[in-house]
Amino acid sequence: MGGQDRKVRAEAVTQRATIFGHNYRDETEYDLTVGAFTPQGGGHSDLCNMLGVSTTTGIVGTPTLSTANSIRVLQPHQGELVQCYIDFFSMRSATDSMGSTEEKGGLGVIFAIGDFTNDEFTTPRTSYTFEELKASWEKISGKDYPIYMASGGGDWRMTGNKINLLPEIKKADHPRFVEDGFNLIVAFTNVDYTQLVTPIASGAGTNFAVEFMRILTSITGVK
Repeated sequence: MGGQDRKVRAEAVTQRATIFGHNYRDETEYDLTVGAFTPQGGGHSDLCNMLGVSTTTGIVGTPTLSTANSIRVLQPHQGELVQCYIDFFSMRSATDSMGSTEEKGGLGVIFAIGDFTNDEFTTPRTSYTFEELKASWEKISGKDYPIYMASGGGDWRMTGNKINLLPEIKKADHPRFVEDGFNLIVAFTNVDYTQLVTPIASGAGTNFAVEFMRILTSITGVK
């Protein structure tokens, strides 16, 4: 029996990570607005502002994006996290959001792992320097440039797949470790990759939206 247990512990179980406040009703990986508004038990999903969903009515409107946007991702209470990556995401705008005439567009996106201000997985830190987020993104991606917005299908998009977050997720022995979850930062930069910027999210023809985002994790058995 003990030998069987050890074999099970060596196997990783894949599951979809849960974003705070998002209940993942039918097809929410393709329509993220479904389930983003969850008034029961404490307010709304961390995705509301990025999707343009009202935090009071649930009605779809204009996204209220910032330079750095927090998404609290729940961690499993049992087992060891051995994989964590953004399987695929798509962000789009009807125009090049920063108004650049350069071929690769005027907007870039990077991902980083942030902190919490009270160490209790309730208040994510939202203010970061460009250097902080850039250093985190380099550990995650190995790149010193963002994912650029590019023209495609009549609009502008930023897409990526299998972005590995694990190198930056804090382990249990880290002083800033929070066992309940981690703070995923979605940050936007200018095309020159020299500063953080806020996407243009209102006005004629912009229609910025997050279309698809899925965070997958794998965990080992309980030791």
